[in-house]
Amino acid sequence: MADCVGCGFCCKKAMCALGVEEYGEVVEECPYLYWHEEDKRYYCRIYDYDRWKVIFGFGCSSSLNTWRKDVKKR
Repeated sequence: MADCVGCGFCCKKAMCALGVEEYGEVVEECPYLYWHEEDKRYYCRIYDYDRWKVIFGFGCSSSLNTWRKDVKKR
């Protein structure tokens, strides 16, 4: 598994369990995901949330992830 580069691939392709529980599967994009203009990358607002284990980086391991090399607001 590669380190997360903040490309947004994982969260935009499939919302995590906390996002689904909180907002349901009907939202188009997870409200926890946000673009940080200064850092030029995506972050998750629940990354350090103690009760949940959110797995980051699985999208970075995917051979289908072309976003990793082109991190931008999508």
